[in-house]
Order: sequence, then structure tokens, then C-alpha cells
Amino acid sequence: MATNTAIVDDRDSLIHYSPAWGQSGTPEEFDATTSVGTAASAASFTFVGTSITVYATVPGDTLPRNLAFLVDNSISGTFNSPHPVNNTHHFAVWSSPTLSNATHTLVITQETSAGVFLDYFLYNTTSTSATYFIDDRDPRITYTPAWSQNNSEAYFQQTSQQSTSAGDAFSFSFEGTSISVHAPVTDTASNISFAMDGGPPLFHVPPQTGLNLVIYDSGDLAPGNHTLVVAAENDHSVWVDYFLVTPSSSSSTGPSPASSSTPKAKSSTPIGEIVGPVLGVFSVVALIAGAALILRRRRRQRQRRRELLGFDPFVAMQDVPARTPFSNSASTSSTELLTKSSRVAPSSSLSPAAYSDVPPPNYSENSGTS
Repeated sequence: MATNTAIVDDRDSLIHYSPAWGQSGTPEEFDATTSVGTAASAASFTFVGTSITVYATVPGDTLPRNLAFLVDNSISGTFNSPHPVNNTHHFAVWSSPTLSNATHTLVITQETSAGVFLDYFLYNTTSTSATYFIDDRDPRITYTPAWSQNNSEAYFQQTSQQSTSAGDAFSFSFEGTSISVHAPVTDTASNISFAMDGGPPLFHVPPQTGLNLVIYDSGDLAPGNHTLVVAAENDHSVWVDYFLVTPSSSSSTGPSPASSSTPKAKSSTPIGEIVGPVLGVFSVVALIAGAALILRRRRRQRQRRRELLGFDPFVAMQDVPARTPFSNSASTSSTELLTKSSRVAPSSSLSPAAYSDVPPPNYSENSGTS
């Protein structure tokens, strides 16, 4: 079974904080959220996979900020802040060694009063119960030669891809039921086309600049393999940072992390449409069985009366049909419900082009913001 990288946000309900951690967030961070603890506070997460990496925002200061990690009460590790000059996002604070393909529990303990701001986890798994994360440098993505890589602490895995020429394109083949494309946007004059499985292209002109924006959401797709082709339609800057994919199957023996991608509406059959016909069938069967039982009893009663009165059973008698109260006519109807998935409108945030002009977030221990 194929191994993929699943992503879990710090606000996921499968992460348990004890005691409650403070909450913060900036546009650079995944879902614009982080969680920060105090001394001796802990967070635990259970997953099915073969390795896990913890990502966080590390404040730019000289305060001691330390974390301890423990997997299955046997594998341990630590993180001590390197004291960066500026706030650093998407920082890999710890990675586990290779684990058996099974269920594991990671416990993170904050060891100092000054905290590290947890952002998200990435873990390798064969499970199809979690949203998959695909970075812009994934070898499954095919770029035309003109695309260039840009490095910044504001991007996932510290990189993103950029195009400035009309006709530049890339393609990505995946298996799943939905996909979303996330990117920084620096130019609202850019025009981007998206074509799924050879269908007609959809065009997108970004309404605003910002970081971590959703520039495309496929909505619900049929389970199976798909190919997305993205192209720059003019000479204005187009970026791509990462993709989120909903797997085709949700069956798994392990826990089911909540999806970070846009929720999709699901169609279902009303219970009444199932129960009604079933009850109807049972009613008809019961009526037939009851009628047969009554007729049988009447025949026995007539035979007994004949024997008591000395009737010759071979003498022809006129049979009178028994009246029956039963009716076999019925009608049913059903209503089919249809739902449509909705597109996700990009949310506004800060422009990566203005990094140098915007002061870094205040990571004050009193306010608990990142």
C-alpha cells in the first residue's frame, strides 16, 4: 500500500492538551493557528504511521525555549531554541526515527516557562483517514522549465515555486476525492487556469495578495485517479506552495484525524426511504400468513361439523367464498436528495511581498500570540 504524508493542525481534536494551552496564529502558519504551553504542560497525539515530524514557530529572542518528546514511552528527544534573530515559521523542531507501521502515541512536554508555538504535524502513513500534504517540491509534480524555486521561512518546507511567463505550467496526478492548491499571492493581475482530467479550464484572478491562500479547490471528485494541470495565462507572477488531497478511501484501523481541507457536503439516503419499503414487505407477508391460517381453521371447523352431523364427505356441497378484509393495493414514493459541494473563497492575509515592511508578531509570554 502506498505511503503518503498526512498533515494535522495544532487545533485538531485528536491532539489533547493538558492543561489547556494558549492559542495564537499569524498568516504564515498552517490554518493561521498555533498553540503554546507553559512549563510542565503537555500535548499528546495518537497516529498510525512510520514516522512523525513536529513543526512550530520559534520566536526570535534569547529566552530558553525547550521541548521534550516521547513516543510510546520509549523513544525520546528534545528541542532547544537556537535563538533566531527573527521569528521563524515552519521550523521542524523534532523528527522521530523510523517506526513500525502501527499505532503510536507522541507526547510533547513544554520544559521552560517561555514556550514554543506548535503549528502542525506531518507523519508518513498508509492510512487513508487523514488529509494528505504534498509540497511544491514533490517529485510527482511535473513543471515546465521556466518555473523557479524561492526560499523563505514563510513558506511550507521553506520553499515555493514561481512563474512569470505566460504558458508556464505544471501537472500533478493523484488519487483522491478532492484537492486544493495553496500559494502566496503577490500580484492581483495574474491569471491562472486549472484543468481537471482534461476538462475545460477554470480561470482564477486573485482578489487580494497574501500568504497561505487557497487559489483552487476542486470540490468533490469521483474516487480514483485524477490529473490537475495548472498554467499561467499572462506574464504576472504565479506561485504554488503546497497541495492538500482527500484520499479516495476513509477506511482505516487507526484514528481518523480531522481534515484540514474544506469540508465537502455528502449525499445520503433518508432512513424513511429504507424503512418504509421494508415494513411494507413485512406487512404483506403477515397479512398473507394470517389469511392462510384463518382459511385453514375454517376448513377444519367445517370438516368437524360434517363428522358430528353424519354428513357423507363425498356428497357434493356448495362452497361459499369466505369474505376477507384484506387489501393488497399500496403505493409508495421516494424523494432523492441532491447536494452540491461549495468552493472555498480565498481568505485575506498579509502579502509576502511586504515581509520586510511588516514588524514580526509579538511573541509576548503574557499575551500568548505568535
